Amino acid sequence: MARVLLVTDSSACLPEPVAHRTDVRVLPITVLFPTAEWPDGPAVAPLVYSALGAGQPVRSSPPSAVDYVNAAEEGSYDGAVIITPAAEFTVMYRNARVAARLAERAVEVIDCRTAAAAQSLVVLAALEAAEAGAGLVEVAAAARHAARRAELLAALPTPGAVERNALLPPRSPGRVVAGTGALFRFSDGAVTHTATLLPGADQIEALAQAWTVGDGRPEGTLVFHAADAERAAALSARLAGTPAVVPFSPAMAIHTGPGWIGAAWLRPGPPDP
Repeated sequence: MARVLLVTDSSACLPEPVAHRTDVRVLPITVLFPTAEWPDGPAVAPLVYSALGAGQPVRSSPPSAVDYVNAAEEGSYDGAVIITPAAEFTVMYRNARVAARLAERAVEVIDCRTAAAAQSLVVLAALEAAEAGAGLVEVAAAARHAARRAELLAALPTPGAVERNALLPPRSPGRVVAGTGALFRFSDGAVTHTATLLPGADQIEALAQAWTVGDGRPEGTLVFHAADAERAAALSARLAGTPAVVPFSPAMAIHTGPGWIGAAWLRPGPPDP
């Protein structure tokens, strides 16, 4: 039976049991404070959110090509599949491609075309294929198929919060959805503003309605949040199956700020030809 190693980074928001599997390597993004460096993870979250709230400088540094090479060559595996955020969001895809050329083991690199919890779903799809005994090429194909179907919809609590978040597009006219704040979609290497929500209505209901749009029930869902576990739990309870809740990576929160809540899922779809 083929043995395939899965490699990703800490921005993927993997559920805790998956992140600690022996056949999964999660490379930490480095969080840079003025006087210290910390690996990305739950332990650094209070420091990041405190610094953001105080307007203090905090930056992040992605895994290097050498980090990816070292991870991909760990253990006695037949090959490794590296899954990164969209190339438009970060240099991690480029670094992983360099690593694939340098590694002595066969390596496939997958751009998940999205980020965060949606990236996690792509990793989970690849892991499912690996557990079924698929080889390197088949595991990579499963990841690519999931990446083409991955959706991530995120909401901020108020329209004003949008202006305080980096790397978001300006608000634009669009369909109004019940709720408060604004909805953003992370897909195909872009962040798009999908709706400005009405004040005073139910934001969680708006997200739940968006989750049900389309043909058939989503084939996997994760609810995520950035320092708002209570609302994330309420959203999870609103969705069929009560999907798992994962926190936003502190390293991602550096660029997006706190207050996010949302869901990631895979659209139903036939296997690739």
